This record gives sequence, C-alpha cells and structure tokens, in this order.
Amino acid sequence: MLFLFAVGILIRSVPNLIANSPIGYDTIYYATQILDWRNSLANLNIVFQTPLHLILLGPVYALTGADPFALLGMIQPLLYGLLSVSFYYAARRLLKWEPKWALLATLIFQLQTVTLRISWDLLRNELGLVILLFTLPMLKDINNRPLTFAFLSFLVVLSHQTTTILLFTIIAYNLITQFRKHEYGDIKRLVFCSLPAALLFTGVLANSTGLLVIPFTEGPSIFPKTVSLAETPKIFLNYLAGDDYVNYNQSYISLLTDVISLYTASFILILPLVMKGTKTLREGSIAVWTGFCAFASLMCLASPSYALLLWYRWMQLLIVPYTFFATNGICRISEDKRLRISRKKLAILACLIYAVVAALYLATPYTNPISTYAAISPSSKYSTSTMLSNTVPAEDTPSVKEALQWISQNIGTNSCLLTRDVFFNWAKLYLNKDDTIVYYRNRDVSVGIELAESHNFGIIYWIWWAENGIGLKWYGQSVPTGFSQIYRTGNIVIYRYQ
Repeated sequence: MLFLFAVGILIRSVPNLIANSPIGYDTIYYATQILDWRNSLANLNIVFQTPLHLILLGPVYALTGADPFALLGMIQPLLYGLLSVSFYYAARRLLKWEPKWALLATLIFQLQTVTLRISWDLLRNELGLVILLFTLPMLKDINNRPLTFAFLSFLVVLSHQTTTILLFTIIAYNLITQFRKHEYGDIKRLVFCSLPAALLFTGVLANSTGLLVIPFTEGPSIFPKTVSLAETPKIFLNYLAGDDYVNYNQSYISLLTDVISLYTASFILILPLVMKGTKTLREGSIAVWTGFCAFASLMCLASPSYALLLWYRWMQLLIVPYTFFATNGICRISEDKRLRISRKKLAILACLIYAVVAALYLATPYTNPISTYAAISPSSKYSTSTMLSNTVPAEDTPSVKEALQWISQNIGTNSCLLTRDVFFNWAKLYLNKDDTIVYYRNRDVSVGIELAESHNFGIIYWIWWAENGIGLKWYGQSVPTGFSQIYRTGNIVIYRYQ
C-alpha cells in the first residue's frame, strides 16, 4: 500500500510542479473557503453542507498560516495517494483479489484520465470516494466491525452528496438481499449502523431544499461585497430549459452529443477491457455502483425535462467499477488460447498505453493539449482538456491576478466588476472589501449587465479574455458590443461598459 500511496502522490504532483499555479477549477473556491473557514464553521447549517474537507483543512491553515493555494497544492497529491490506497483496499477486501491483481487494478486506476480529472478539482468528491471505498468492504464484515462501519458511513455523508447516494443505494441492495435470505438479524444490525448517516443525510436534503435552515447571523465578511444572481437549489433539472452554459443545452441533439462525446473521451481506451471482464466479475456492490451511475448519467437522455443534477459527475464515477472490470478483462483475454499473450505482457502493455496517455494529459499546455478530451469535442465542456489549468489556463493565471489587482486600484465607489463563475472566486481573493462584485454565474454577460443596472451602478467593468480568445473557445462567450478595452495584461482584459 505504501508503494501505491507514493505512486499516487508522484503522479498527481506532476501538474502542480509544472504549472507553478493553482490546479483545478474548484481549487479557487476552496481557497476562499479556507480563508473564511471560521465564519463558515460558525454557521451551524454547515453541518448539512458536506463540510468534512473544511473541518480538516481549516485548523491546518490556522496552525501553519500557509498560503491556501500552497496548502491545496500539497493536499491534492496526498489525497490522490489515499484514493489509490482505498482502491487497493477495496480490491483486496471487497473482491477478495490476490495482491498482484489488486496492485494491477490500482495502477490502471491511477493512470486513467477520468481518475485524474476527478482529482483535478473535485476535492470533496474525491474525499468521499476515499472513505466510501474503505467503507464498502465492511458491509461483509459488519457483524465484527459495526461501529467502524457506522463511523465511516457518517464521514461519507459529511464528505459529498454523490458518494452518499451511492452508499445508500448499495446499502439498500444489501438490505433487499438479506430480506430475500431471511437474514432478519443482519437487517436490524445494518439498519442500526446506517441510522446516524441516514439521519444526517436527511438533514442534508432538507437543508439543500430549504426545509431545514438554522437561523444564523453572519459575521463581518472578509471578502468584497457581492451582488449575486439568485439561484434556487435543485436536485433535478430540466436540461433543455435554461441558459447556464454547462448545465443546459439548446436542443436534445446537443445534449445527446455531449453525453456521447464525454463517455467516449472518458472510457474509449479502457472500454475494450471492460467489455471483456464484465460478465465474469460478480460482486453485488460493484454491479449496483455501475447500474446506478449509468442510470444517473443517462437519465438526462431518457427524461431531459426532469433528470438528476450533474449527469456528467455520475458518469465519471463509473471509472471505479470499470477499472475492476478492465483488470478482470486482462485475466480473461490472457486465457484465450487464440491470442497467445500472457497476462504479464498484456498487463504491461495496458499500463504503458495508459501511462503515456496520462503523461500527456498531465503535462501538455492548454495552448496545445493532447488528450481524449481535447480530441473529442465537446467533451472538454465537462472535463478539462489538460491538467495544467484551473478556471483559466495555467499560463493565464498571472495575468488574472495582475488584472484584478489593477481594477482593485481603479474601481470607484459607484462602480462594480461583472464576474462570471470562472473569475468570481479570483475576484473575491484580490478585490478590496469595499469593492463590489456582480456575480452572474454561468449566464451570458448580458444577464450581468441587467443585474448591475438594476442596482444603479454608474460604471460597469468586466473581466474577460481578449476578443475571440479562450473565453469564446472555452466558455462560448464572445465580447459583445458596448464593451471597450481599458486594460490588458497577457490574454486577460478589463472592459468598461458604455
């Protein structure tokens, strides 16, 4: 396990060392959370908002005083190492595989672009996966370790909603299986051990829908003032009825194209092995994991007007069972006498191919990315085409900081800065407390203008890329008429609305 932990750290450290800048879209958001961790944890509603990462990172930040980006840059490789260890643990304890097959499965898992993409910025999701993979084997040993199972299940709920839903789906499958076998004592024990996590998750759902909100008076903010576009929390979406660039599509054909392109880009290199190994790998938890994630990711096609939120996140979670199937597929192919290839040679060949693909994904710049996500459009709408980026390409990060520092010195009292989601958390970090951000989420900038004008701002600024630059290619946002460039650094421009 120590070897796999070290390999995981080594692999995930590559983009951090090359870029010398924050890696991952949500990383900028996590940096703001760490800076404001005391205020966040003082709000009791945070208990229902998957705060485990903040509970762990906040005190570390307070004790060390480390730069939040430096802290996150150290945590990302460590968490990837832990994910590797948890995957190996699941292979050994849940599937009862021999060490060599568990080792091979973990190496394949570490080298998948989907796994790397999850680690790129989905820190909470990744943390939830780590704990879930340690938890599932205990379903078979709950009689001997009931308290450990109860504790880990509770931590899964504190980590992330998607892994929590997976956990309870698998628990439900186990309860049905036990009922069919008339194992009523085991049913009582599993229900009892799952109860703390179930109660917490009920609170999570109630809080996210506004049914359970604990009154709280916020303390003084350490960030700039924000005028934000209102957004109602949702669990289900109409994917064809909205103007959010990521979560909505203009037509069913567009949505279908997105789903097919992301699935192909994510799994094209592992799918042949998956197809070979699926039939002979029989483990209920893995089958339920596969079935539910497939259902959740394809629900948007079956019922686009009412489907689970974030279909693409559910699709990415298929990499866990797919890696198990692929490893089993290597074993099955090597048994085919017509192919005349040994298990060892096939395993080495597979790992070499995945290692090359992973290295390109880890190390190629956004200006010339080499990955399946870059090659198969429009999959990069949901998965970064290279690891060397955050909300902006790594090479644009210094320019973002310079542009925001410039506007912080030049913005007036009756002025505001329009920010889309890509720049919002950057602006929170670099603008002054008395400045005002108008946050229009992932909508068109025209929505931001309307919001700013409704609050009677005299001067409206906007931070975006240069005309026909990455802003258009990556986010589908051109520079509309009415905006004039007043400051430029690199590819980043501060515009003023006339």
